[in-house]
Amino acid sequence: MWHNHGVSLAMTLLLAACTGCTTGPHGPFSGWAARGSSLSAEQTIAYLDEVSRLEHEAVPAEIQRLEVGAAEGSAGDQLKLAYLLSRTDCATADPDRAWELLKGLAHAFQDKGAQGIARLLGRTITLERQLGLARSKTTELQQKIERLKGLERQLDDSNSTIERLPAPADGSLSGSHESGQAPATATQGGSKS
Repeated sequence: MWHNHGVSLAMTLLLAACTGCTTGPHGPFSGWAARGSSLSAEQTIAYLDEVSRLEHEAVPAEIQRLEVGAAEGSAGDQLKLAYLLSRTDCATADPDRAWELLKGLAHAFQDKGAQGIARLLGRTITLERQLGLARSKTTELQQKIERLKGLERQLDDSNSTIERLPAPADGSLSGSHESGQAPATATQGGSKS
């Protein structure tokens, strides 16, 4: 399934590069025109396409390989690592780390087309992060609901236990009369002969 998404991502990125996709002057990747080695739009697409073709089972090993040289790794390797960490179909997904890696690559996106692709990837990672937070919140709320349902069941059980308590054998309520004495209201309104 991810393979198809990877191909469609590569196509989207290619279109973005060809059309000079920009997201305007605002956002986390605005003003990316720094010094240092730069990736062209074609290189950026090639790196992303390469890792998008990885089968699900191969992703953890590739992440491990890229992490070994992450500090001194090329911009291409760091971009690959950021993309792989953003793949939420894998147990290795870490959108927060992917975001940090991508921000650290600002110097590599001097080319306008590459900047557009980076913005698109950054937007995707941001949405994945927000989705992860929403899922965590949903899980937390579901747990609270289950705890409340458990408390409700306990209250229902204790109420039904109280209703089933046996009545006293002499018919009186416990502690309301002395045994053998009639209630006070019965003696006051008695008949006179």
